[in-house]
Amino acid sequence: MTLLTASSHSAVPSLGSIPLLLVEPDRAIEHAPSGVSIGMITLAAWHISRVPRVPDSFDGYGAYLIRIPFDLDLEPGKPAPSRFEIGFTFATDGASVHDALPQRTQARAGAGYVLNGQLTFAPRESAVADQVMSDILLSEDSPGGQLFGRGTATVRWRHAGTAKTPLRTGAHVCWIVLLVPPGLTQIRVLAKASFRLPDECRGGLREAALADAFIIALPGERPGLAHRSSSGGKQVFVSYVHESAGHKADVKTLCDLLRTHGGATVLLDQDEPARRQDWQEWMTIGIIRSDYVLVVASPVYRAVGRYETSNTTRRGIDAEYRLLTTLLAEDYPLWRRKILPVVLPGRAVSEIPVVFQPYDADYYAIGSLTSDGIDKLLETIGSELSP
Repeated sequence: MTLLTASSHSAVPSLGSIPLLLVEPDRAIEHAPSGVSIGMITLAAWHISRVPRVPDSFDGYGAYLIRIPFDLDLEPGKPAPSRFEIGFTFATDGASVHDALPQRTQARAGAGYVLNGQLTFAPRESAVADQVMSDILLSEDSPGGQLFGRGTATVRWRHAGTAKTPLRTGAHVCWIVLLVPPGLTQIRVLAKASFRLPDECRGGLREAALADAFIIALPGERPGLAHRSSSGGKQVFVSYVHESAGHKADVKTLCDLLRTHGGATVLLDQDEPARRQDWQEWMTIGIIRSDYVLVVASPVYRAVGRYETSNTTRRGIDAEYRLLTTLLAEDYPLWRRKILPVVLPGRAVSEIPVVFQPYDADYYAIGSLTSDGIDKLLETIGSELSP
């Protein structure tokens, strides 16, 4: 099987980005590039291939070979970090990273690897009797880096520079073997980074790297590319209450229309498997880094907005609502534009939570769950956020 080469990711769309900033030490919530820009980590599309043969000892788990390309771009004239770290958490219960590249001891110029029968990486030039997949290539000038997290849901690489050998900017490539529970078709991902400047270069500020959150689809027999949207569509987070089967179904139909007709990447909890999840961090980053948040009106959501519900029975929507109100308080002009109240067929304007101004700000009444019925919403999501 031939996969993408190490130099080919510049021509494919991006999956996410992690701005690198210097910010005020007491800044509590970071939701947009604000401060002194140091640089940017841009995640190019991930190339994902299903591993065709998984040993019986893996208890029915599926396995995927994932190529993770990214670019480190530092601002000219700004102080260069002495180290940086990039990592990915696969935030779905049961997922884990079985093996990863590069490793400090394995990074060699133009190194090639194969995946062996135990789903670990082996040098291509070594005698590997049981090859499962091949054509696994590192960058010609891969710097290696210290690897952490094999066998867990979070994998990360730490790169350190010195005065003689500063951190390398430009294209980097990592590879992982991801194990997932049976039947999983997509997975939530948190992308995080950190960096360190010399003390004398911070000027009283602190380093901040804005995490990103996204969903990747797991392909079938044919390899696939995971990216935001090949049409440049926006990322949309959907906040709503699970108060009836009909309401959930209508929300799902709306999201499918946004994907099909708007080219949007939609973060919807219904797309996740029915197993125990840790939602809080993914939800927080998903909201903060999405282009828009749809607030879907309903009687229970209105009651949540009036603090009329028990905080022990609606914890998920309570957490989303509190975060959205905090973001509105921190930067009202920005979040007034990003939070879009939606009224589905059969629902009422009065069911929009009061903090989102049902009667004195715009909302989106969906006449029908069709492309024509959501035309105004599609028009807004397809536009740029103006200052």
